[in-house]
Amino acid sequence: MKIVEMIIFKSRILKRILILGIFVVCFCTVLETAMLEGEVENSQAPVYIVPIKGEIERGLVHFVRRSVREAEKNKAKALIIH
Repeated sequence: MKIVEMIIFKSRILKRILILGIFVVCFCTVLETAMLEGEVENSQAPVYIVPIKGEIERGLVHFVRRSVREAEKNKAKALIIH
């Protein structure tokens, strides 16, 4: 009977470990999701889009530089050259 009792005891421990592991994974997932939502809400930095058609020639260089400086000055999240 001792062997059967040991198997049942080990089985109970394994079940508890499994349940605890599932709980920890679920908790971490919920915590990470909450943290990411906070980041999205706080990221109000602008995104700059610079429209460019064709090659960047001499006159267009100043426009691109000015756009990059303005984006840097306003702490843009991204600068898209399209």
